[in-house]
Amino acid sequence: MKALKNRHIWLITILFLLAILAERTAYLHFGQWRAQPVMLTRFLRLYPVYNDSGSWLHGRLGIGYVRWILILEDVLSLAAELFLIRYIRAIGSFFGLRCGVLYMVDCGIAATVHRFFTRLRGVYVLDYLHWKGRGVFDLPDLYLFLTLAGLLVWLIPMYGRYHPYIKKNTKGMSRIQKWGWELRLSGVFLKAAFVPERRWEEMFAKWR
Repeated sequence: MKALKNRHIWLITILFLLAILAERTAYLHFGQWRAQPVMLTRFLRLYPVYNDSGSWLHGRLGIGYVRWILILEDVLSLAAELFLIRYIRAIGSFFGLRCGVLYMVDCGIAATVHRFFTRLRGVYVLDYLHWKGRGVFDLPDLYLFLTLAGLLVWLIPMYGRYHPYIKKNTKGMSRIQKWGWELRLSGVFLKAAFVPERRWEEMFAKWR
């Protein structure tokens, strides 16, 4: 278990440092790449732009760069990601699923930590990957995309275990009873995310 946690910590650290290195490189070549963007593919080029909107959501809502709100959002995002790790591990333990998707969640954590420290410094995020017709992004944005994609892929085998289990254990129940049963099961996983893993088997016993 300790070795597994260390692997996740190392991955987060490496991704975080890569994001810093990429941002620093874009900063050093800011004028050069603005004047003459570097084409990576037909649709992707290096073209640095400071994100003075704060985030995509802030830009959409017209909030703009409000530093304390952005920092608060990063703290809440990190808390949600750490909870997600525990929640996925609990579901994986119950259904006997491998949790390789947690490495994708590591990408999201690295992105959030990078954003947090950038905003603590009181500077704008520097985006530098310009996708034609889709806007300008940075490496942490790519990390977040990988996290979302990984979670969507993980839902396929999870549903493959979840659906037969629910069908078997709610046979003969009314729709309302099924909803109540599934809600209680979800509550077990939510509770498991906040207790030591050594207690999971005891919690799961009556649901097996």
